Amino acid sequence: MGKTPYVKKDIDRSNGTLKVGTNAEFPPYEYYEDNKVTGIDMDIMQAIADELGMDMQVEDMQFDSIIAAVSSGKVDVGAAGFTVTEDRQKNVDFTDTYITTKQEIIVKDSQSGSSIGIKEKLYDNFVKDNRYMYIVKGLGNTIVITIFAVMLGIVLGFLIAIVRTSHDFEDADPLELAEIKRRWKPYIDQLPEYACLCDELLSGRK
Repeated sequence: MGKTPYVKKDIDRSNGTLKVGTNAEFPPYEYYEDNKVTGIDMDIMQAIADELGMDMQVEDMQFDSIIAAVSSGKVDVGAAGFTVTEDRQKNVDFTDTYITTKQEIIVKDSQSGSSIGIKEKLYDNFVKDNRYMYIVKGLGNTIVITIFAVMLGIVLGFLIAIVRTSHDFEDADPLELAEIKRRWKPYIDQLPEYACLCDELLSGRK
C-alpha cells in the first residue's frame, strides 16, 4: 500500500500456512480494499510469511477476540494495532514495538465561526437541511386549526342562542316573534339545515 507497497514474493511455500488474526476496521493498518484485507500490518505479515516460506491466511474477527484466538491456537499471530499492557502480556508474547502513536482530545476553535454572518448561519441552520419546512408545516396546521375553531364557535354560539331564547317564545307577543325571525333570517338562510328547527322554535312548538 502507499507509494511503496510490499510486493509478495514468488517463492516456495511448502512450509504451511501462517494464520493471521486481525480486525480490519483500522485503516491504514488493516482494512478492506477490493474485498481483500490489506494495510500496513498485512504487508508486514506478508513479508514475514515470505521469509518463512509460508502462505498467509487472514482471519478477520472482533478485536477483543484476537488474543483469545492466538491463545487457543485458532490463529498463529495477531496483527491489529495492539497496545502492550501488563494484562495482555500475561496471555501472549509481543514483538518489539514497530510504531508509536498518540491520542489527543479535540475542542472547538475559539476563532471558528466568528466570521460567519447571520445570513450564512440562517442558511446552514434552516435552508441547507430543509428545516424551514417544519416551520411552514406548523404554520399551515395552526391556520387550519384556527379556521375550524372559529367555524365551530360560530355554529355552537348560534345553537346556544336559539336554545336560550326558545324558553321565552311561548309567552312572547306574535309581533315580537315576527321581528326576531326577521332579524335572524339572514343567518338562517345561510344555515338551511337549521331553518325547520328555527321555525318550530319561533312558532312556540317543541
